[in-house]
Amino acid sequence: MFLDQIKKGNRAFVAYLPAVMLIILSYFIGQFILSIVLGGVAMLNGGELTEDVLKSMDFSRMGISNNVGFLIIMSSFLVPFFGLFFAKIFHRRPMLTFVTAREKLDFKRIGFAILIWGIILGGSTLADYFMDPDNYEITFEAKSFIWLFLIALIFFPFQVSFEEIFFRGYLYQLLGNIFKYPVIAWILTSVLFGLMHSANPEVYEYGFWKMMPGYVLLGAFLGLITILDDGLEMAIGIHFINNFFLAVGVNYTGSALKTDSAFQVLTIDPTSQWYGILISGSIFMVVAWLFYRFNGFKKLIQPVRISKTTLTEDSF
Repeated sequence: MFLDQIKKGNRAFVAYLPAVMLIILSYFIGQFILSIVLGGVAMLNGGELTEDVLKSMDFSRMGISNNVGFLIIMSSFLVPFFGLFFAKIFHRRPMLTFVTAREKLDFKRIGFAILIWGIILGGSTLADYFMDPDNYEITFEAKSFIWLFLIALIFFPFQVSFEEIFFRGYLYQLLGNIFKYPVIAWILTSVLFGLMHSANPEVYEYGFWKMMPGYVLLGAFLGLITILDDGLEMAIGIHFINNFFLAVGVNYTGSALKTDSAFQVLTIDPTSQWYGILISGSIFMVVAWLFYRFNGFKKLIQPVRISKTTLTEDSF
């Protein structure tokens, strides 16, 4: 079981506390560098960097192209990503134990998740297009699109891996260590995952209570697949293709990813995305179960069993 990885290395609270604090600090350092770079670039290009511009991430008002702005934002995730590797030193165990219960990273599972979730996304988008074609606008420009494709392909793995390893690796194992039951850690990390995105431009555009359930549901789905499959591989694959499809394929007004995608959706109903995640997530779960035969939902309520010896040596 993935949560059993906490039995390895140093699981004491005095190890988790500085590790998590270091990761959070590295994230805010990345965000600080992001604001400094955006401010400098905006100043050089005669743009503005007001609170309204920052909330909406309107790169045109900053005087820069969407690709340049997207590159700067994605680059900021390099800092917290590498912060994960420094943080794991406190635990004296391999980074792999925060990613999977398997002996090595299963790239086939990542590829499987990318393929299946990509088909689900493509199919649902195509169906929506046929139902309301006037809501889609072609915005494809070859030169800009090529650069966008390369930036997304190179930097999304860092952004996605950071979020997955931190929330469904570090925090999930920390909370599992405290509460012992996977279901509690699963619920809490799903809510925290949602709250992390509360400063996104789409929350500013559409409202907190319309967008937040979607984030929490997505976090819950990714957390559930992690628990059932004993690793982050599928969650990483789903998260990657989800962001990649949004940034490169079909974007929408107010999105956190301000990109020159191939298509733009003119209007969206945030509440409809809740049902979309539930339906798409259910389809993926069925297909994944047919291929990998998960052990069942009992993993959610199976407590972590830690021996008295382990408790004595690594107690909180």
